[in-house]
Amino acid sequence: MSQSVYLSNTTFPAGNHTIMMERAYEMPLLLQPLLISGGFIDNDILYYDARPGIENIKRFYNFLDATKLIIHNKPHFIASKNKLFKYLDGLEYPYFSVDARQVFNMEEIPPAQQAAVWQADIAYNNAIITSAIDNNDISLLSYNKLKHVSMAFQSFSELLNYVDYHYGWGPIYQAAPREEAPSITQRNGKWGLLAADGTLLIDFKYEKIEHLHDDVFILKKDGSYSLAEDGEQFDLIIHKAIPPGFAWAFKGSEVYLIDQYGISRANKSLVQQEANNDIYDEEVREKLLAYANTPDGDMITDAYTPVEELYNIGVDAYNRHDYTSAIHYYTLAAQKGYAYAMNNLAFIYYMVDGYIDNEQAFYWYDQGAAAGNTNAINGLSLCYQHGIGTQPDIEKAIDLLYLAAKDGMASAHNNLGLLLYENDPEQALYHYHQAAALGEPDYDWLGFLYKEKGDIARAIEYFNTAIDNGYDDSHIELARIYLFEEGFIDNALAKEHIAAAEKAGLEIPDDLHS
Repeated sequence: MSQSVYLSNTTFPAGNHTIMMERAYEMPLLLQPLLISGGFIDNDILYYDARPGIENIKRFYNFLDATKLIIHNKPHFIASKNKLFKYLDGLEYPYFSVDARQVFNMEEIPPAQQAAVWQADIAYNNAIITSAIDNNDISLLSYNKLKHVSMAFQSFSELLNYVDYHYGWGPIYQAAPREEAPSITQRNGKWGLLAADGTLLIDFKYEKIEHLHDDVFILKKDGSYSLAEDGEQFDLIIHKAIPPGFAWAFKGSEVYLIDQYGISRANKSLVQQEANNDIYDEEVREKLLAYANTPDGDMITDAYTPVEELYNIGVDAYNRHDYTSAIHYYTLAAQKGYAYAMNNLAFIYYMVDGYIDNEQAFYWYDQGAAAGNTNAINGLSLCYQHGIGTQPDIEKAIDLLYLAAKDGMASAHNNLGLLLYENDPEQALYHYHQAAALGEPDYDWLGFLYKEKGDIARAIEYFNTAIDNGYDDSHIELARIYLFEEGFIDNALAKEHIAAAEKAGLEIPDDLHS
């Protein structure tokens, strides 16, 4: 049985309360902005002032709403935000409480100490969130800096858009009987699934039905388990300890992982790490450990190959220049929703001679961008910039580049510099400097922009650095400076740079011919 965390709207120290959320093991990050003011601990329960918390979470959600492209399903986000705001406005008690004592009791550390750690971690996370809001910069919400968050996600964007969270509305306890949600119902001792309008979705013939995530349910019939009425049968399917919405499936001695990518053979090292979690009974723990300790056989590729393995096989094929095989394995992983594979597949269709397919490049960059992959977002911006598989749209290209740049992508900053130069050279210069700080300097463009600003000495410095890094075109710019820029004219140096440009095979512009 999972250990629950309860979020409630309550009086203090006891009396009336409304349970808002029951969640296994965690206080969801998307709801932590509620816990911003007046925090104190009593009887190992955390308490916070309700009204400031409600105003703070509204500020947080309005910030997310205004942040371009981080939200993959904007209509669903808006609907969830409106439901959440309406729900919170209807709460009547002065405090929020977080009761994680069931979780605390799993550890040998005294509950009072654990409560203090939770309080400190929540305050730390809220400081990061507040900084992002105050600076209007989503990149400050760096997932790897946050504390006590699910290891299943690699970025805040991935967590935010996880389908089972419904943009923060999903965990709310009172939201369980949503109008659109199907209901698990029992008739004559058997369980079935009904739509909100009463339409039969799953017939009443199951011993047990449990919701897993989104529209996926665990079905038990005649002692066997499946995910669909005509789906593959397993000996047992149980909820995974973390993250919510994932599960283990057992068949014989084999263990499979059920996640957002479907069903795949479980990684033995991950099974080993989780097997001793107290959520599992002794029988399940023994099955997990037995599987984890079996020797690895020959690698096979089939319907149960994990997407990470498919992707890695694709990478190996790409590195051997076996692009046909790379496309095959990347496609298998991409079709299961693996964003890294989507990006790499798009890159082959975009760049590799003999395999270029503009429509496929645009399609997979678009899919990868929707899945939150930063490289795919940058690639999609190039499609809009150059009209690859779509009509050119510079505004969309710039919007996408801003999103990739905020995620720390140096090449996106360089591309922004190029697109912004004509209308906003100061912003262009800023982005070229950001790219340099991130390890991908474009010294020639930096030199050119400083030359345009009239800072010739600094321009010369950058052009020389560009030459030192193998960019021979900067010889042309330096020759122009030494021929024409007052205060810097030096015919001998000009001739040296013209000669160097000729030696590099560059065409010498007419204005540099004597």
